[in-house]
Amino acid sequence: MTLIYPGRTPNAGLPTLKVARNGAVTDGAALARVGALTNTLMTRRMHPLLYGGNSIGNYPPSGLIIGGVFHTSPYCDRVEVMMIAGRSTSATVSGHSEWAINGVQCADSFIGGSISGTTGPQDLSVVRVRLTESGADLVGDTDYEFTLTAGATPISILWFCVYEVPRDFIDTAAGATPLDVFQVGAPILDRDIGSLTDALWTIHARSGNPQFAFMHTSGTAPSATTTYKNILDGSTTGYSAAAAGYWTFPYRKNRHTSSTTDVVLWAVSIVDGTGLGGTVRFTNAAGTIGTLTIVNGVTATATATIDATMSGSQLVVVEHKSTANTITTIAAGMYELI
Repeated sequence: MTLIYPGRTPNAGLPTLKVARNGAVTDGAALARVGALTNTLMTRRMHPLLYGGNSIGNYPPSGLIIGGVFHTSPYCDRVEVMMIAGRSTSATVSGHSEWAINGVQCADSFIGGSISGTTGPQDLSVVRVRLTESGADLVGDTDYEFTLTAGATPISILWFCVYEVPRDFIDTAAGATPLDVFQVGAPILDRDIGSLTDALWTIHARSGNPQFAFMHTSGTAPSATTTYKNILDGSTTGYSAAAAGYWTFPYRKNRHTSSTTDVVLWAVSIVDGTGLGGTVRFTNAAGTIGTLTIVNGVTATATATIDATMSGSQLVVVEHKSTANTITTIAAGMYELI
């Protein structure tokens, strides 16, 4: 096993890739530079996996649970979350929240109360939490469900970002390109070019880049019954260019000859009453992207595709309804994954 300790490769990016362009003389040293760039992409990225939040002064209800899904890249070292939050409105009780992965609590967060009973910019705190599953670090190329629970005296959640911490090294068995095979005057083998291609494709296809993520942490989230309503503002107009929704950026991944991007849709909703659950629908200008079947408090997921042409971003409207009950969607999102 060879361990690769990649520094930041000089002339990173397109200048590096141009040394192996069509019409140029194939050279071992040039491919070594491409390999160094590939290893750098594997190991030195602070890769965001999910994000969400609210505005200052808008406290979540006591005991509110939000949740969602993210997918770690194949080269994940460990996962952390950074949270920007305000104090509780109590002068005597610390604000409290807790994170859990796949239903297992992994960390509590506490922030002191506000003496004045209100919050302002001077009351903000930055909290970092290491996310684990039953005490073990999260692993690569894996789907994880998370929950964030507000305590009895909640903190004001302005924003949070779940991200991967880069590796210090990666071994060749895990996909790193061995640079010692690329020497001046050395033969260029299909095996070596294949290792570069496999590594780049894995980065491209399995990193789970988020398109958007939504978390509703207020106590007055729009609900719906038998008619589809927008999860943001409760409107019933459906998709339109002026509708409340989320902008995606599929041009980031216009993959080879395909005109679509593979995505995973997810949502977490609360369904009151008994009997049938509900549905959450994702729609863009081309029509329905996908529909999720909702069970109360359970994260629902589905695979789908969206247009991935270079023409620009697109608006996605998320709606929900329930045939026999009242449905409230507290979280929804989309990430890329082949």
